[in-house]
Amino acid sequence: MRAALLQFGNLMVLGPERGAPLSGAILTPLDAESPPLPAQQQQQQQPQPPPAAHWRWAIESLGLDPRQRALAATLLSMWRARMAALTRAREALAARCAALAADAAAHEAALSDLGCVQASYILNITVFLLALYGTILTAQQHARLSAAAWPWAPSLQSICIGFQELGWLERTPVAAPAAGAGAAVPAPTPAR
Repeated sequence: MRAALLQFGNLMVLGPERGAPLSGAILTPLDAESPPLPAQQQQQQQPQPPPAAHWRWAIESLGLDPRQRALAATLLSMWRARMAALTRAREALAARCAALAADAAAHEAALSDLGCVQASYILNITVFLLALYGTILTAQQHARLSAAAWPWAPSLQSICIGFQELGWLERTPVAAPAAGAGAAVPAPTPAR
């Protein structure tokens, strides 16, 4: 049971931006007793992401009070700003890795830097999910969100979509401030 719970938590933390179908992410479908399909058939049968209205309904089902709504909207805005900065750093390092492919030592250093940024990316998702589920939502609201999102796992991005649909969060991602503006997340410096 503990392994299944940890696996479910991993789906929420590492899921794609619009939420992944849970039955497609776990080795055997949750609603079926048949053995899992071969990987190629699973890829061919992947459902389309849910419409934004699905996430709107899931967020509405939470019954957030005004304080929770304001805290969650602030948290989601902060998350998007940090993710924008980390995404830019990750894209720049990926381009640098491609450019340095001929120089093994420089390429290895760039890959190490990219690994640090990727770790920060995953840590950022984890921290913000813990803040949302551990301090803003009640256990009952978390359960309602999971049930309302079925068969998809609610990710931070899908929660943002629901908030946007309800008008509680701006529609365009928050751009991180320019260098020197004070709120941008710097690329982490790897330990060497």
